[in-house]
Amino acid sequence: MRLNNFNRKEYLHNKRIAIIQKAHIPLQIRLQRINNKAIDEYILYSNGETDIEEYGTPYYKEEVLMAEVGRENFLATYQDMSRLLDRSIVNQNHITNLEKYNASKQMSDKITKVEVERINKNLKYVEKTLESAEMDIDIYKNLIQKLPRQVSRQEMLQKALTKGENYKGREYSYKQLKNLSRDLERYKTANMDYQIGLIENQQADREGMPPPNTEKTWIWSHLEKTRHQGMDGETVRFSEKFRVENEVTGDIDYLRFPADIENDTNNGSNTINCGCAYEIN
Repeated sequence: MRLNNFNRKEYLHNKRIAIIQKAHIPLQIRLQRINNKAIDEYILYSNGETDIEEYGTPYYKEEVLMAEVGRENFLATYQDMSRLLDRSIVNQNHITNLEKYNASKQMSDKITKVEVERINKNLKYVEKTLESAEMDIDIYKNLIQKLPRQVSRQEMLQKALTKGENYKGREYSYKQLKNLSRDLERYKTANMDYQIGLIENQQADREGMPPPNTEKTWIWSHLEKTRHQGMDGETVRFSEKFRVENEVTGDIDYLRFPADIENDTNNGSNTINCGCAYEIN
């Protein structure tokens, strides 16, 4: 079946996302190792196995997580931003490194915040499990020494428990960081397109030229049982936000682009698992 214009744009967008996610697998592995190291130190310290304080601030502390995760995200985002700018209409002689730095920092900071929130929930899950169960710390130590550093700590914890079971409460759950990658990569890719569009418009304004990016169009995913079908083809000015409504819940958000987690006001109702794309005209 021949793809119509919007279907083809969504297909190309999803293919681009898949390529980016594949390229970022090493980054995801490094972030998972940060998550696991924080959990290992917390479990060992809680069981009196090591005095973490001797080696500086523990990995499970907020400031360490923000610094470690933030550094990984910024380097990857800055690299992606540089590659996209090389392919844009931006005059590289005029763009400042500060513009590129600020755009990359803003995106990586938001992504880092979401990922560190997930790590903290994983740590809280481990804390709750240790409060309600007993474990054989030697079994756990043996597992983390033998298995790859990115292996799920939830499974290791389960194997090391001698009494009780993993925490089953609703408030916290254990999830791998890679489970966040799809939505965060969609957000970052869409935001990089938006930031480059801003830079192009700002550069044109400095040179006394009309803005090259004037409008943007929402592209629905055309997948079954997905939201935002009514948004398909919706076009607004480049500087404006889309009025996005969840057809099931009625929640309304004003988003710059699909998966715009920065402007989410309904706990992910219109951003989580959103497969939509957009095009800058």
